[in-house]
Amino acid sequence: MWKLNGIEHRVQFTLEVEKEAFLPFLDVGILKKEGRLITRIYRKPTHTQQYIHWDSNHPKNMLLGVLKGLIHRAHVLCDLKEDLIEELDLLKNVFISNGYPEHLVLKTLRESWPRETL
Repeated sequence: MWKLNGIEHRVQFTLEVEKEAFLPFLDVGILKKEGRLITRIYRKPTHTQQYIHWDSNHPKNMLLGVLKGLIHRAHVLCDLKEDLIEELDLLKNVFISNGYPEHLVLKTLRESWPRETL
């Protein structure tokens, strides 16, 4: 590793350009609409929708923590109710396809709603 005048040459930056009033930033999509900034979840097109499989050798409470964390993230980042509903539906399908028991996913989503919308 070498530095020239305090510059690290292995560090590279990318620049995201706003397209159609939408700008991705980290895992948030920012939409400019009617003079307001509206946020929602953003995933790169290369995202695979794979999380730790239910049958993996991890404690079940940790696996449920992944689901609960992503549910919480959706509630925090989605400004519009329709974006939130779409994200929660996506999470339901993704976790069921990752082997999580359907009844457990639905129960976790159902129980999170009153707590997250206080």
